[in-house]
Amino acid sequence: MAAIAYLICCVLAIIIPWYTVAESDLSGIISDGDIMVGGIFPVHTGDEISKKSCLSLNKERGIQRLEAMRFSIMEINNDDSILKGLKLGTIILDSCSDATHALDESLNFVMSTLTASQTDKCSADSTSGGSSQNRPIVSVIGAAFSGVSLNIANLLRLFEIPQISYASTSAELSNKDKYGYFMRTVPPDKLQAQAFADIVRYFNWTYVSTVASAGEYGESGIESFKKQYKSSGQCIAAEVKIRSEPTAKDFEEAVINLYNDATGILSAATRLKYYDDFIWVASEGWGNAKKPVANNEQAAQGALTITLKSQVISEFDTYFNALSPTNNLDNIWFQQYWEKTHNCTLLPNTVTSGTPTNSQKLATIFAPEMK
Repeated sequence: MAAIAYLICCVLAIIIPWYTVAESDLSGIISDGDIMVGGIFPVHTGDEISKKSCLSLNKERGIQRLEAMRFSIMEINNDDSILKGLKLGTIILDSCSDATHALDESLNFVMSTLTASQTDKCSADSTSGGSSQNRPIVSVIGAAFSGVSLNIANLLRLFEIPQISYASTSAELSNKDKYGYFMRTVPPDKLQAQAFADIVRYFNWTYVSTVASAGEYGESGIESFKKQYKSSGQCIAAEVKIRSEPTAKDFEEAVINLYNDATGILSAATRLKYYDDFIWVASEGWGNAKKPVANNEQAAQGALTITLKSQVISEFDTYFNALSPTNNLDNIWFQQYWEKTHNCTLLPNTVTSGTPTNSQKLATIFAPEMK
């Protein structure tokens, strides 16, 4: 693999003069530092039907998560006992929740590493001079969705750049022979699948059907469950897969034939008045979130859901609640977040001046994402 990486490295070095862009042209959050860390988050989502990406803002899984990274970097930089005399910098990019777009964006991490040295474009010195974009990326935080992380991991491993995901749970990413530079802070799907199987066996449920969303997360998760469940000689009654961007009819057919988006499936059960026909056992995609249950309380009654163990970090809550368009200019997406959160439009002269009123402060509406 070293030979392949070297070959790609040298080919990329040839095209760098045509590819490399100025920092002012890079659409992301850049902060200067002696050691550069990359980050990629689903700041926006796309549309499967139109195949357009970067459309709707992803408030919790996008903005909250990237601000959590920025908060962590700030805490490290403010503690002299951790990196004495050195400062961490960041290049944070938007995956737009799309594997192809994320791979394109991740080329910036590789280019930063390749352009770090003026004398040898296939090696880098992390403390060399120059702009932050021309310093090597020592690691990348991300991505969220397993399919996106898989794409990025295939690129970063060629250049031996460590990758740490905060949400990707696919069992495929556990293959250390293929993804030796990938790590994560969440358990793989096989452990969640084992929990599902244990719950079903505990209650001695013998008529079990599965519903999965199309894609790496849903399909691989259900396959892991089926292996665990069938290992004891039990059978699956029905298997349903919901396509990407499903319609109300798709959800209703799934309920009649017996799960993707928890909100949709529960809404279908509510419309069909299937209140007591199913006992839902749902993944951490539903977890303890309130949105899937809203207006579907009767259909969701008695559901068992799995959630990742997490805890509130009060220091981050304080940090996030104090953010406003006037003090968070580095985050190029924060104005959009503010406008969406408060259902308003900021005029140009209000972004760099003024103090938000009590009703406008995030503390009045902020709820941390618990995943």
